[in-house]
Amino acid sequence: SDEAEAPRTAVVPQPAKVTKKGTDIMRRTAFVSDERFFWHTCGVPVMGCDVADLDVASGIFVQASRHFENSETKRRALNLLDACGLLAKLDTSVVKHRVATDEELLLVHKKKYIDLLRSMEDGGDAGDFAQFGRGSFYIATL
Repeated sequence: SDEAEAPRTAVVPQPAKVTKKGTDIMRRTAFVSDERFFWHTCGVPVMGCDVADLDVASGIFVQASRHFENSETKRRALNLLDACGLLAKLDTSVVKHRVATDEELLLVHKKKYIDLLRSMEDGGDAGDFAQFGRGSFYIATL
């Protein structure tokens, strides 16, 4: 067509003002990253990932592959945010990560579930096919 395509620009949402008990606060989205976030692993092979699968009786082979939840996919997401310039527009100093307290974890999880995950120090199945490896509970609390 003869029409020129309009240039694409990134839209960066502005903070919304929220009133809480008569006090104006700014609602912002924080971006927090730490190299240790990328060290989370699913721990054990699941659904044919990480190891080749072979059923000798039927002759069915499943090629080994890497689980999509791995360090490279998370690192790539961070690098894409940086490459497109969005990371530079975010105030990454707003939130410094630290280990979450039990009180904070209890805002979104039941105590029984937290205790179960904490007891599985070598990793395991957190339910609903959510596999996690050694150290991943600690990483998740950062």
